[in-house]
Amino acid sequence: MAIHVYLDDVLRSRGMTAKELCAKVGITEANLSILRSGKAKGVRFGTINRICYYLDCDVGDILKFDGNLEAEDEKEGLLAKINDIDLHLNEVDKNLKDIDYREANKRAGYVYIISNIGSFGKDIYKIGMTRRLDPQDRVDELGDASVPFAFDVHAMIFSDDAPTLENNLHKEFDDKKVNMVNGRKEFFHVTLEEIKEAVKKYNENIIEIKDTPDAEQYRESLLIRKKLENQ
Repeated sequence: MAIHVYLDDVLRSRGMTAKELCAKVGITEANLSILRSGKAKGVRFGTINRICYYLDCDVGDILKFDGNLEAEDEKEGLLAKINDIDLHLNEVDKNLKDIDYREANKRAGYVYIISNIGSFGKDIYKIGMTRRLDPQDRVDELGDASVPFAFDVHAMIFSDDAPTLENNLHKEFDDKKVNMVNGRKEFFHVTLEEIKEAVKKYNENIIEIKDTPDAEQYRESLLIRKKLENQ
């Protein structure tokens, strides 16, 4: 570091605490702490003036130049940290806005269309709804332990009135429910083309629906089983 701060040394020699100096100079203890640590990016001349006045010292007693330029790697490191902090703050700000929006719009959320061919076979789709900020969390939760394979997402539809959109899709396929007794299971024996037409009918936003599920672990399991059979 090119500039070294000796404010603590001067405070000790004057028998004054940092809190007392803050009260005299009119700055917060937090800001003085940053200055004392040498991490301040800048400081007002007026602040330095008052510090020197109340400590009865010269600027050179509290700030000393070591004759070197600030190391480039140190500067780059600080810039990288600042960038990381900015990114984090932007993410926090976005999440807060999302939360504020959800609070103001209690019915906003995502309607998801997912399948699990390894567990239920072809043309069986679950149509559900979640209000989570990251809707994938809900999909991952569904595929955690109750089924042998993870679910694949065909569509994640954001709607200002997600419950109504979900209900309309459920009504559209009411006669194609897998469980005709318990409608809360939300599984339907339909084709993806039928789902696409229903989504166009009830959802004003243009969305892309993924036709072929990845089903990675299921497909890998088939290959492994085939190899074992051929041995």
